[in-house]
Amino acid sequence: MPTLNEITTRLKELPEQKKLKALNSHVQTLTTKLDEIHMKLSDSFNKRAFAQLVFPEEEFSTAVTAIKAAARQAAKLKASLVEKFSDVANRATEEKVIRLADRAKNAQDDLAKSWPSLMQRQLKSYEAIAEVAANLPGGTALAAVMQRLRQHADKPPATQQMAESIGNDLTSLRKSIDTLGLKGEAGKFLIKAAKGLADPRDLFKDEIKNYFDEKDLWHVLAVKIK
Repeated sequence: MPTLNEITTRLKELPEQKKLKALNSHVQTLTTKLDEIHMKLSDSFNKRAFAQLVFPEEEFSTAVTAIKAAARQAAKLKASLVEKFSDVANRATEEKVIRLADRAKNAQDDLAKSWPSLMQRQLKSYEAIAEVAANLPGGTALAAVMQRLRQHADKPPATQQMAESIGNDLTSLRKSIDTLGLKGEAGKFLIKAAKGLADPRDLFKDEIKNYFDEKDLWHVLAVKIK
C-alpha cells in the first residue's frame, strides 16, 4: 500500500498539476511587473501634481495622456483576466503588460525632460540679474535663492513641501527687479553689462549716471578695448 508521501508525489506529477504550477509562476512574474509599473505611474502622477504647483500654467500633457492610457489598459487587462484567468500565461497578456510599461516610461520621460527645460528657462532670465545683484543691497539673498533653485533644476519635486519651497523661491526671484531697483534704463544697462553687451556711451545718460552715483556702483565696471 503506497504511503501518503508517495501519493502526494504522484499527484504533483500529474499533467494538470504541472499546468497549475506553471500558471502560478506566470502569476508571480506578472504581479512583480505590475507592481513595478504601478510604482512608476504613481510616482509620475504625484510628481506631475507637484510640478504643477510650481508651474500651474503647464499641463504636462504627455505625462497625463500616458497615465490615462495606462489606466484604461489596466482596466481592460483586469476584465480579460476576470473572464479567463488562464490567459495570464498567454502572449496577449504579456503584450498588454509591455504596453503598460511603455506608458509608465512615457510619463516618466515627459517629466524628466520638461521640468529641466522649464527651470532653465526661468533661471536663464535672471542669471545676469544675479551677477549684477552681487554688488547691490539684497544681492546676497538673491544669490542664495538662485543657488537653491539650481539644486532643483534637474528633477521635478518629489514632495509637496519641496514644490512649495521652489515656488516661493521663484516668486522671490520674479520680485527681484523691484527689490534691487533694476528698472528703467539703468537696469537694462546693468543686465547688458553683465553679459558684456552694454554700450559704454549709455553711461553719459543722466538716468544711468545718477543710478551709479546713488548706488555707488562705479567700481563694478571694468573698461577694456575689444
